[in-house]
Amino acid sequence: MGDTVKGGRKSAVGAGLAPFSSPVAAASLGIALVLALLIFHGFPAIDRAVSGLFFVDAACPAGQTHGAICGIFPAGHSAILSTVRQFLQHLPAAIATGLGAAYVTRLAMGTPARDPSMTPLATALLAYLLSVGLLVNGLLKPFSGRPRPLYSEPFGGALPFVPAGEFTNYCPSNCSFVSGEAAAAAWLIGAVALLPQRYSSLRLPAFLAAVVYAVATSTLRISFGAHYLSDTVVAALATLTIFAVLAGFEVRHRKTPRPGETFGLSA
Repeated sequence: MGDTVKGGRKSAVGAGLAPFSSPVAAASLGIALVLALLIFHGFPAIDRAVSGLFFVDAACPAGQTHGAICGIFPAGHSAILSTVRQFLQHLPAAIATGLGAAYVTRLAMGTPARDPSMTPLATALLAYLLSVGLLVNGLLKPFSGRPRPLYSEPFGGALPFVPAGEFTNYCPSNCSFVSGEAAAAAWLIGAVALLPQRYSSLRLPAFLAAVVYAVATSTLRISFGAHYLSDTVVAALATLTIFAVLAGFEVRHRKTPRPGETFGLSA
């Protein structure tokens, strides 16, 4: 019976968290995050160049200072794109809410919190709270001070351009670094990886769909002049790193059942 419990439990947990439960995944994502910060901070022209692809110059009003930059981010004035953005913006929160409701319901119905079928739900919810909730919207966006592109001098704004990773007092709140929507979209990639083993045939298409969703969300934010490329990349990598660390921790922490626990398997 001991082998059955151990093997069944390992299969249930490992399948639910793969591929993020691997230490290699967490290490790789963490390294990618650090490299991204170093590259974007060391070469700030990347951010200006990418945002410039979506900026259209326009004639300045009469009396404007000679040499001033005037123009708009046309995508930000599109009603259709704004509607698409609204839908994409709320999807991750809706899914997280659904996962939370499912988790609470199962607890209320008597499923133990340490049951391996609960691990994917707990991991996904905790990852969302720590990355999207605490790190991004609780710490970085309120205190980074990085002005959004449309408020920055390279695109006709009044505030200086600030490289990624530098903290200033130019922006008082809801700042550019990092993108909350990109972080939430990246979280969906992790959530897809937590599909149960019986849906393994859906993992690849769902994963690809989540990646497309994340790229589309990030592209919209950049095209609106609301974020730089670095804001979206760093947000996504930070979220996935947190997801992978938690996934690996959950697997290692739950390998050995507590005395008397059978994890729902027959004795």
